Amino acid sequence: MQRSTGRLIGFCLLALIEVLMLTLPTTNSIAECHGQGPEIILDCLSAAYDNLNIEEYESLLAEDFRVEYSDMDTSWGLEGELKAVRSSFENFRAGSISISFNDDFTITEGSSPDTWEFTNLAATLEFDKDGPGEEQPVIGQVQNFTMIVMKVADPHPHYVIYRMLMKSGPMKSE
Repeated sequence: MQRSTGRLIGFCLLALIEVLMLTLPTTNSIAECHGQGPEIILDCLSAAYDNLNIEEYESLLAEDFRVEYSDMDTSWGLEGELKAVRSSFENFRAGSISISFNDDFTITEGSSPDTWEFTNLAATLEFDKDGPGEEQPVIGQVQNFTMIVMKVADPHPHYVIYRMLMKSGPMKSE
């Protein structure tokens, strides 16, 4: 009798755990960019590049994301950006891509609520096709650009990149 009571209690506990797991809120397998302030987006971008994870990168971009070059009358949206970055991530799968940002940029409140403008940004990208110990990595720099970041409230507060405003032509490499 005691054995069957123990099994019944064990079965009930397992059933309760399953019900609780089904009722708990779920999160996307790709982490959204959460943090105390909009500057967290730079850490999230670095992580997406470090992980060569296109889904993680996509989660950092607004649905109406655009890149605009002021001196070239050129722009593209979310799909064009994802296509280019996906290709880079796939080409460097055996190696790595890392991105870092300058420390002397400025963050000001944007013209719309819950937006911020990161001005005087510079990014350095290191492309290592073969991994450590192989050929020297290629270093590319993007100078003096503006990133507009916005806070999205639903379903959980997080930050996304809305616009990248580029002032000069393509990346310069070293």
